[in-house]
Formats: sequence, structure tokens, C-alpha cells
Amino acid sequence: MHHFDKWRNILQVAPTEDTVCGVIRDYLAAIDPAALALIPNDCKQAIQADDVQVAAVTLLHAELMHRGDASVDELLHEIAHTFAAASVRISRLRGQAAMVPRD
Repeated sequence: MHHFDKWRNILQVAPTEDTVCGVIRDYLAAIDPAALALIPNDCKQAIQADDVQVAAVTLLHAELMHRGDASVDELLHEIAHTFAAASVRISRLRGQAAMVPRD
């Protein structure tokens, strides 16, 4: 598939939120457009938007609700969990930024 572990490892060390978003763009670019065409429309719209965290929720929900082709199930699983990893990283980065003392 698209090597979730590789992408998750990259996301876990991304130093900034912009880097996380860049990694997600690279991840999506690595997926065959024909495969992406198979995912539900709300998922397509979500991954095209700029909010990784909202997209993660949409994708995870779609993964849980999908009852169809096994290859689409597998693709949704991988995309959803990659976006979830990105969402967690963004949350951690925002948490770290909130803890930095301000002058």
C-alpha cells in the first residue's frame, strides 16, 4: 500500500505544523489518483481542504461506516490513520507552543 509506518515516522518528527501539512501533501501526491477516486466524496473534499484535523475526523468516520469493496476499506484505513497521526502531531505541536513562556 502506501507505507503508513514510513509516513507516521516522518510525521512524528515534523518540527512545525507547516511541515506536517507539507508531509500530508507529499503523502497524498504519492497515492495513485485512480485509487483516490474510489474514496467517498466527503473524504475527497476533506483531504483537499487545508484542515488536517477536520479531514482526519471525516476520514476516520468514513472508514468506520464504509461497507463496500475491501480495497477501498484498506485505502480508507491507511489514509484515515495517516491523517490521524498528522492530527495528533499538530495537537502536540500546538501544546508545546502554548507552554512556551512569553515575554
